Amino acid sequence: MIMMAGIGLVLLAVFNLDITIRVLIVAFFINYLFMNFRVSVLFVPVVLLSFLITQQHLKKEEFYNPLTKFLLIYFLLCLPSLINCNALGGSLLIATQFIAFITVIYILTSYIKSTSQIKSYIKLFMILSLINAVHVVIQVILYGGRKFGFAGIMFVDYVNIAIIVNLLLVVLRRDRGYLEFIFLLTLALLVIVSVLMQTRNSWVSIAITFGLLVMYLYTKSELYNISRAKIAYFVSVIILLMGITVLFIVSRTDFSDRVTNIEIKEEVDIQEDIGNSLLTRLLIWDTTFRAFSAHPIVGIGWYSFPIVSEQYSQLPEILFEKYVEGLTPHVGYFAVLAETGLIGFSGFILLLFMIIKNANRVVNKSRNREERFIATILLWVLIYITVSLSMTDAWLWGVGIIVWGFFIGLLGGLYRIVNKISIEQ
Repeated sequence: MIMMAGIGLVLLAVFNLDITIRVLIVAFFINYLFMNFRVSVLFVPVVLLSFLITQQHLKKEEFYNPLTKFLLIYFLLCLPSLINCNALGGSLLIATQFIAFITVIYILTSYIKSTSQIKSYIKLFMILSLINAVHVVIQVILYGGRKFGFAGIMFVDYVNIAIIVNLLLVVLRRDRGYLEFIFLLTLALLVIVSVLMQTRNSWVSIAITFGLLVMYLYTKSELYNISRAKIAYFVSVIILLMGITVLFIVSRTDFSDRVTNIEIKEEVDIQEDIGNSLLTRLLIWDTTFRAFSAHPIVGIGWYSFPIVSEQYSQLPEILFEKYVEGLTPHVGYFAVLAETGLIGFSGFILLLFMIIKNANRVVNKSRNREERFIATILLWVLIYITVSLSMTDAWLWGVGIIVWGFFIGLLGGLYRIVNKISIEQ
């Protein structure tokens, strides 16, 4: 019944692209699989349909995105890997998510005409993140353990994106009084939730990004017209706030065992769950390394590791079936290396470099404070994703790749605004 009602709403939404994009953002937080695809992935064709219906008079220049060449290079460098793919049909089916990624980028690039649109989409993402954060707190209070709210496990990265946006609101916005107090409260809530979800990889990612962000703001203080003393003050307040929050959670919950439990067992009882040890990841990484070693130049096949990993595993069958079968390598850079080899990996690194370079270029070319603030948000969200790829491969498929494409698309739209490329108000 819910799906039938949803179909009706979708049919109405396709006649307004702005509403359709907002529904896509909502879909980021729907933790549901249908035919092994996330709702957000399946919703991209609806966004495309809405785009084709409502945007019939666009000019070629409105699709301009400085990343086009590098997206194409990466795509072409991935194709040789299909030579070694022993599950071509399955690989191509999963690779359709990359097509969805490209679709989202260019729809947003061409559709966005003002910074107010970008602000409204980021605001909706933040509101949904805060609602889900409250849901996580309620779940933990009622049931204990690790909970992720209605958004599911992907929220461990969403909350870090929200923390970055919130940090920039605190440090860069000129708002004072009750708004500053509200931003500090929401920051505290987001940090609390990040701690409650007990995901060490996401903590490492946000810690690295935070350190880089502090250094960036300190060196770019003149660009943002803020004193270094002020930056140091705000950073100190934020670190103190985070520290108090973490200590409070540690003292009031029993999750510290998980945080400190990073043992590597020498022996494995096959009747016992390995649980929280690093061995679960090492088993996958061992198979990933063997896959890469088998075809280091072109890889084993784009998006094929979960399907063909058994061919490269030398683990006992029971360990493979329990901890490796059907899973991805869990680290984005490892996944690209194994599946597309050194050739595809070089294209991937080039693409990441150009994403960050162009985001930084938009910051520097921004004509006013509003544009610079939005550009800075997009820059650091994309930097976070780049750092996070060293901890997870969730950004390469599923809802993760759509969210990544969403922020790249917002950057493409802002690039056109800043450079006045066929923008019609």
